[in-house]
Amino acid sequence: MLILVAFFGCAWALPAGGHVAVDIFTEHMETRRKAKLEIITSLMAMTYMLVFFYEASIFAWDAWEGGVRSTEYLAWPLWPMRSFLVIGSFFLVFEFLFRVVRSITILKGPAQTESQGGR
Repeated sequence: MLILVAFFGCAWALPAGGHVAVDIFTEHMETRRKAKLEIITSLMAMTYMLVFFYEASIFAWDAWEGGVRSTEYLAWPLWPMRSFLVIGSFFLVFEFLFRVVRSITILKGPAQTESQGGR
């Protein structure tokens, strides 16, 4: 259950701005520079989540194929819980992809000046 809450919650909180961000360096950056930094960090995070997605898929498939069960008294099958890792990482990959696209759109748009709201 904790896996479900953590991975689905991450995919929901990321676009809502609910993650902790250290913005001491970025708060005074101009908009275009922030967009470039966002592209770099999102591509790094997306790469990590793609590897995680791949490994979680193998982990869940092995549980399904091998009939892996918990060691508790009821011996629940573990593939449903492990599949939450796959689904959550899939959503996170797409959220990072959306962030990259959003930042590229900002970079392709007209340059903002201080008077137009840019930093």
